[in-house]
Amino acid sequence: METSYPKGTQIPESRYIAIMKLFQTLTCLFGLALATLPVSASRPFAPEQPDPVLEPWRWKSFSELKGKGLRCLAQDKDGHMWFGVDDGVRHYDGLNWTLFTPEDGLLGTPVNVLCTASNGDVYAGSDEGISVFRGEKWERLFPRRGNYAWPVDGILETSTGELWAATGWGALHMVKGEVTLHTSLQMAEAIQVLYPDVEVVIVPEEAVPVHKWTDGTGVRVVKGAYLGIDRSEKETPYGLWHPVVLGNASV
Repeated sequence: METSYPKGTQIPESRYIAIMKLFQTLTCLFGLALATLPVSASRPFAPEQPDPVLEPWRWKSFSELKGKGLRCLAQDKDGHMWFGVDDGVRHYDGLNWTLFTPEDGLLGTPVNVLCTASNGDVYAGSDEGISVFRGEKWERLFPRRGNYAWPVDGILETSTGELWAATGWGALHMVKGEVTLHTSLQMAEAIQVLYPDVEVVIVPEEAVPVHKWTDGTGVRVVKGAYLGIDRSEKETPYGLWHPVVLGNASV
């Protein structure tokens, strides 16, 4: 039964001590309850944002490219897209698709690499060389003549408008219509026979990585002629390359 005291009456010391102990007990229980709460409850709320790249509505499938052997793509200064495929180059302006093939002046198929220049030109590289789209048509750029393979793996425009191309026979430097090939001494000897009008700069041997090839695979000069490589998927030690004879090589 609760004991009441008249107003102004002093509470006995034993009763005061009991009240203080009860207060301390409740305080400890409250602190313990706070300590057992999940840690995340004390952190600021951070909403989870989905990765915008993975949002389905941002992606679209183009049936025009399905099964065409897409190898490369590039966007020009007008926002149009260019696609290198097995049968040539496909151009998409946002509404219409246009196919360009060797019949339109393209040098070789399939197209392995595309490069859109700052002046609006579009360069395409194949196993036969480099062609350029200027205005409304494709033109053969390099090599200017001959039917020997000249595989192109990369084309890059510098800040000054010059072009560099990574090819199977060396690095091509193109500026204002002039073409210079930077290559090894052995490769230069073969190129100067096949393309005497091409300016060649010899790269020091110590600057050219040397790799040993399995027998029957590689590139070499044989009796003044040139033994090149073809990029088909025939069986070879590496599954990618096999020798072919270009010109009247005697092996």
